[in-house]
Formats: sequence, C-alpha cells, structure tokens
Amino acid sequence: MQTEKSVDSCFMLPVQHDRLGSLKNFWDDLNEKYSADIDGHLKLAGVQKAQVFLQTMPDDRDYMVFYMQSRNSLDRTLKDIFSSDLDCSKSLTDRFAEFTGLDLSKEENMPKPELLMDWEERREFLEERQMLLMPWCVAAPVRQGKTDDLRKLIDDIGKSRMGDVEQLLRDHDVLRAIRCLQHTPQGDFVVGYLLSSTRFEDLASSIASCTGEMCNLAKNAAKEYFGIDLSDPKTLPDLKLLFKWDDTVGFQTAEQSIAYTE
Repeated sequence: MQTEKSVDSCFMLPVQHDRLGSLKNFWDDLNEKYSADIDGHLKLAGVQKAQVFLQTMPDDRDYMVFYMQSRNSLDRTLKDIFSSDLDCSKSLTDRFAEFTGLDLSKEENMPKPELLMDWEERREFLEERQMLLMPWCVAAPVRQGKTDDLRKLIDDIGKSRMGDVEQLLRDHDVLRAIRCLQHTPQGDFVVGYLLSSTRFEDLASSIASCTGEMCNLAKNAAKEYFGIDLSDPKTLPDLKLLFKWDDTVGFQTAEQSIAYTE
C-alpha cells in the first residue's frame, strides 16, 4: 500500500542452513556494534520502519522475513540499501550473499512481492485499549499448483466479504494485516505482516478454536493452500525476532524480544 508518506512492504529471503550461526551474530552486531552505521544507512535509504524475523519451518527450512516501511518503492529502497557506493552498502550486500546465496545488488535477485491485501484498524476505541502491540512477519510456502486458486480466493473474499474479514481480525485483536505474494526459485510464498496484541502461536490457537464461519474458512484455506493445521503447533513456523528499528525511536529489538518470550 502506498500513501503520500510511505510504502509498506513484506518479503522473504531464503537462508542457507549452514549459515545460521553467523547470521544470528550478524544481526546481533547490527543491533549493537554497528547500530549507528545501520541507523544512518537506513535513514539515508528512506526507511522509516524495519522488522526482521528468522523463520524456521517444520521441515527445517529457514527464511528471513521482512516488514519495511519507506518513503520510496521497495525496489528503490532496496537499491539504495544494497547497490550504493557506500561501504555500508557493500558490506551488507556481501553478508546477505553469504546467508542467502543472492547478490541483492543485482535487480534480478531483489524480491518483488505482489500486494494481495492491506488492512488497518481505524476504529478509535482500539487505540484506548493500551494493548501491547506485537508485530509479526511470517512466510507460508504455497503448495505446488495452488497459487492461482489462492489468488482468486483472496480476490473474491476481498470483493464480497471484506466486512467479515475485518470482523475476524477485530475479534482476534489484529490491528494491521498485510499479505503479499512472492515468487521465488524455491516456490511461491504468501508473506504477511501482522500487528496484534498476542504471540503468533496464541493467535493461531485462538483462530483454531473459533467455530465461526470465517474462522472455519481460514482454517480450511491454511490446510488446502499451505498444508498448515492451525490447531497443531508442529505445523506452524517458529519465529524469532532479529531486528526491530524505527527512524524516530531507533532500535527496539532487545525490549521487544523480551515481550515476545514472556
């Protein structure tokens, strides 16, 4: 979604399994040792918010999943981050190539997500709940041959039942929901960003135990298109926060990580 002030995007990048240790060290260093450098680099690229999660699937595949809000398009923002002549840009490009096997300074390797849905709660009373807001980024691999049917389902629901979708999100204290479709050499993924008041696994459990029509539709879609059983934690991805930054308050990774594990 693009407004006069910002563009919101979510996307994923694969992680080479034998690079997990160095990847975690890299993000720790960005949050601590090199925080001033990365703070300036992101601001220069027009980034306003950035959140990164490490996602491990039940089959042990690993991904980095990103939410980014910036003043420019995602394509322009990623070029400014990875393709400039600055030393910070070159260093980030080299490290990301180590973790993902992708040279993100080359346009053909940059993620190009297709927006499927962007919803934000506007009702004033929710702002008075003083909820602990927990952002989540998650990627779900689409089962082979199911992409076109999934896109049609989301489009049809958006046109005819968006009011029901909004009520479902409100019932489960979701304040923001973005869904993007991303084509990758590893297959198609739906990549999402959620802002909610609870942990991801608790949100999945809440929807799994719900018996409403839209909850049942969501549960059936999760099984059919992603092979995910919301009532079975073993089929859910494991998510760990790596990075949370905002251009107005700076780094929030450590304090948010504590909230996620409480």
